[in-house]
Amino acid sequence: MKIEINTLTPELFLELYSSVGWEPPCIEQVREALINTIATFTVYDCEQAVGMVRLIGDGGMGC
Repeated sequence: MKIEINTLTPELFLELYSSVGWEPPCIEQVREALINTIATFTVYDCEQAVGMVRLIGDGGMGC
């Protein structure tokens, strides 16, 4: 397993989001969300992305 930090693209976000059966948001919304994300972590098994985490916060006290 490999973890990459801050490399999550909107396209990969949508691929992973949809892979669990969730109705995906529009790509413009994802782009804006990723711009405002503190950090992203993408997990790979070999070369296949298998998971993601977004660290979000209020910019002052909490994440």
